[in-house]
Amino acid sequence: AEELRDAMLACSGELNPTLGGMPARPEINLEVAMQPRHIMGSVGPAYQPSRTPDERNRRTLYALRIRTLSDPMLEVFNKPGPDVSCEHRDASTITPQVFALFNGQNTYDRALAMARRLESMRDDVTGRVDAAFRLTLGRAPTDDERTAALAHIARMTKRHEQHAPVRGDTGCVVGPAKFFRN
Repeated sequence: AEELRDAMLACSGELNPTLGGMPARPEINLEVAMQPRHIMGSVGPAYQPSRTPDERNRRTLYALRIRTLSDPMLEVFNKPGPDVSCEHRDASTITPQVFALFNGQNTYDRALAMARRLESMRDDVTGRVDAAFRLTLGRAPTDDERTAALAHIARMTKRHEQHAPVRGDTGCVVGPAKFFRN
């Protein structure tokens, strides 16, 4: 769980590797963050992430753990429980992990950040594909992988030109689920 989040932040160029210090309050699923938390017979305030991306995007090792509030993204990837020592973790591969990655706001935000990073690194599409492979897999793409990636980019570029994103009521661009609807 922690390694996955940290790797996504590292690939997107957002990871803050600062050692020690105060616990970070990363962004978590908004529906979970807004749940009322019962503390000693009363209701606690809703979860608030740290103010700046630099504070929020510290290594997951430094994330604040609140017993009554768990991060669903980390939970589905076998994060350790806060109650006992964890000398060994169970490893699982289950369907909710796929949905957490494909449909999660965190993954969507990291993908946009990585796209911005790739655009700033290279001017040409082929260079961006090569950089993406180096950042995510630590190697250059094979010729077949590069060809498939470039074909996918061409198809998606054409699709996005035909179906422009729409701004929602809040002024934000509508997320990926609505963006890809026919």
